Amino acid sequence: MKYQTATQWGVYEVEVEAGRIVSVNGISGDPDPSAIGQLLVDGIQHKTRIDQPYIRKGWLAGGDRNRRARGSDEFVAVSWDEALELAGLDIKRVADTLGNTSIFAGSYGWASAGRFHHAQSQLHRFINLVGGSTRAMNSYSTAAAQVILPHVVAPWHEMELEQPAWPEIAQHTKMFVAFGGIALRNTQVAYGGITEHRTKSSLQEAITAGVRFVNISPVASDAPEWLNAQWIAYRPGTPMC
Repeated sequence: MKYQTATQWGVYEVEVEAGRIVSVNGISGDPDPSAIGQLLVDGIQHKTRIDQPYIRKGWLAGGDRNRRARGSDEFVAVSWDEALELAGLDIKRVADTLGNTSIFAGSYGWASAGRFHHAQSQLHRFINLVGGSTRAMNSYSTAAAQVILPHVVAPWHEMELEQPAWPEIAQHTKMFVAFGGIALRNTQVAYGGITEHRTKSSLQEAITAGVRFVNISPVASDAPEWLNAQWIAYRPGTPMC
């Protein structure tokens, strides 16, 4: 049987035999599928993958929960019903005794492609139902840009939404300067998922249109060799001004 699945590194056709994934292939609409998709073959069904809820043995025993055994204690498999009941009781205990501000629900993570399977959104929606929590500001990915860019260029969300498209770059750009390079490996994954990997073909179209590229990075390979970019190397940690 063949199925399609969407991930943050692409959409793939997955072939399943006897309940196991045997092959993963990029869809025909993706001109340059990411090889990351191949991890589904082993990663989804690897023996180290957590297959059901597990709770630390010392925690289940009660009392002081044997906190000293953290990191060395064994884990015991439990049912989903038991795990959810225990988690719910402990969230209530913490909220009742220490208040909702003692609950930190600001952990950041991408999780699966799309909003419904976005772990952080689901976590916030759930915790809000029990009175809220302490949250985090910005993210580990773009926090510096979110804080600094409004003072030097424009707010981050404006730059993210109003950046020029590849056809505009090819048509109107004479020189493309890449601070930190433009490695193709960094274009394989997107927050909400990718259907078509077009960075490589778009760069090639820009070259054909006569766009000149400059790679400002300590590593020459931060730009594809075929880009023929002028490499301006600087020592890591050197202020750029």
